[in-house]
Amino acid sequence: MDIQNLLNFLRPDFEFLISIPMRLDESEEKISSFTEEQYSILDGVGLNERVVFHGAAGTGKTVLAIESAKRSLCKPQRTLVLCFNKLLASWINHYLEGFLYEDIGRADAICDFMESVIDDPEKLKEKARAIHQDEAGGDNYLETYYSKVLPEAALEKIRQGYVQKYDKIIIDEGQDIIRGEYLDVIDAFLEGGMTKGKWEFYCDFEKQNIFLEDISNTKMEIIPKWFI
Repeated sequence: MDIQNLLNFLRPDFEFLISIPMRLDESEEKISSFTEEQYSILDGVGLNERVVFHGAAGTGKTVLAIESAKRSLCKPQRTLVLCFNKLLASWINHYLEGFLYEDIGRADAICDFMESVIDDPEKLKEKARAIHQDEAGGDNYLETYYSKVLPEAALEKIRQGYVQKYDKIIIDEGQDIIRGEYLDVIDAFLEGGMTKGKWEFYCDFEKQNIFLEDISNTKMEIIPKWFI
């Protein structure tokens, strides 16, 4: 007992609790440090008007996309940053705060962006429901809405001249957006289109390809003519 008491006195139990703000600060420092290491890559990206950046999870693709967007917005160029996930779009907006000015820049999930340029999303969903029931039956009509009806409506808006085009479009989570319908929208909203315009795609075709399972690292058959 005396020995145990002596051990407790000399080496007491303790636990250092790291608060959430401290964890966030540590994450911010890591992000800043990481981008410093990637400036050389960004300089290379800046020399090319059309870029497909392929990297595994954790290589800093989103950080690169954000920094590239900041550089583009500071020129200033009308810049659109798109991704697939809404939470990621919110995170990107946070880091671009102070750079996104009205009519100059925007960051959004691609489906939210398309809905923002059309008149009545709910009416379009009813149209998609009718199409889905005629073609496939059942109530799972949202795939028809997001993959067909919504992109077509967004395209119609830009073709009618109701929406201003962007000088540059930056895509994060590109592996989930590379599908014909979405690329048609990107092509229409970009000055010069995909063939002559300025765009960047940040992708992971190996581990993060959630929605388009048939894309491989060496054979990307579904990628349209713009990438060839």
